Amino acid sequence: MINSFKAIKRLGLGCTFVFGAVLVSGCQSAPELAKASAQTQPKIEIGFTEPKQIVFQGKGAGAGIALMSAMGPVGIAVGVAIDAGIAKDIGTVSMQQGFDIDAMLQQGLSAATTQDYQLKISAAEPSSVSENEPAVELSTEHTTEPSTELSIEDAAKVPKLQLVRFGYKIVPGENDATSAELIIQWHDNNHALQQIHYPNDFELSPNAPLAQLRTDGKLANKLMQAAIQAMWQRYFEQTTP
Repeated sequence: MINSFKAIKRLGLGCTFVFGAVLVSGCQSAPELAKASAQTQPKIEIGFTEPKQIVFQGKGAGAGIALMSAMGPVGIAVGVAIDAGIAKDIGTVSMQQGFDIDAMLQQGLSAATTQDYQLKISAAEPSSVSENEPAVELSTEHTTEPSTELSIEDAAKVPKLQLVRFGYKIVPGENDATSAELIIQWHDNNHALQQIHYPNDFELSPNAPLAQLRTDGKLANKLMQAAIQAMWQRYFEQTTP
């Protein structure tokens, strides 16, 4: 009877030891599992070819119009008629309603795909924008850049996109119908330059009267968010085998 009690006691201690070892092992491996998960998580990098500012493309030259340098579909600089005054008005009311281009890019990406992508947003490169450009700076401290460093091999596999321009433009319709505008470009696996231009490359795009957008920041942000999500969806359609 005594021997049986000793055996049970040893068995109980053994089980406690094994359980404790597994628990400690699990706690120690949690950071490593998180790191491994971050390393295998798909990633996309997007940079800005111009400062983070809303631009407005009007009908043509006129008061308040400036020419902004932009990259055409074949990498050639072209002039775009930009109305700085209207861009400033829309930018101001949008910012008052929490406009954040970085956050919108991440939200649109999350809505466009079932995969949990890490989005790295790079700073804008030096620009040749006219002195008449909008004074509303849209750069924020918010970043979706992951903390996990990429190896050289992994970095080579990360798609790198450029956001050439974002803002609003006049489209066909009554009351100066205005749509959000986005242009992204990237090089495909054959090193050919690809581009998506919203709304030009889309059959349908939501719009609103220009006069309303100049005073309604919520509406302006809603149009921009819809444009960003549509842009990401088109990107995955074109790049997914």
